[in-house]
Amino acid sequence: MKSLYGMGWALAGLAVNYHKLGDFEKAEEYYRRTLEVKRKLGDKRGAAWALNSLGGIADMQGRYREALSLEHEAMTIYEETGDRAGFGDVHYSMGSVYFYLGNYAEALKHYEAALAVARETGDQRFLGRVVSGMGSAYSSAGRTDLAEELYRE
Repeated sequence: MKSLYGMGWALAGLAVNYHKLGDFEKAEEYYRRTLEVKRKLGDKRGAAWALNSLGGIADMQGRYREALSLEHEAMTIYEETGDRAGFGDVHYSMGSVYFYLGNYAEALKHYEAALAVARETGDQRFLGRVVSGMGSAYSSAGRTDLAEELYRE
């Protein structure tokens, strides 16, 4: 089991590096392999992370429905495990997908959930990302007044 555990970490590291380099095909391959290992190990949180990461790749490639499916699966796992940071992150990801689909109401629903987690955890960096996403959704929905109010907060 230890070698499989180490392999999971190594695969995840490769996935992240390829993702950062913009090689989404290789990143996706390594995220999928990471997911397989995490599932074999029974590492639910690791599997949820890989699913959310795969959703991010699908999102970047315009495969929005696939992204939402992967992220929804990750969200279910984060809810089961009580991982609040992961739960917030996946809501942020889903908000971004709905934003790109032009469904601003649904985007804002997910951004609101992410905002609650950011405030609960005190993660200022995440809070900044969420507020930025929400502001863009409000502006795109024609509610610049709410975007401005949010940014001033």
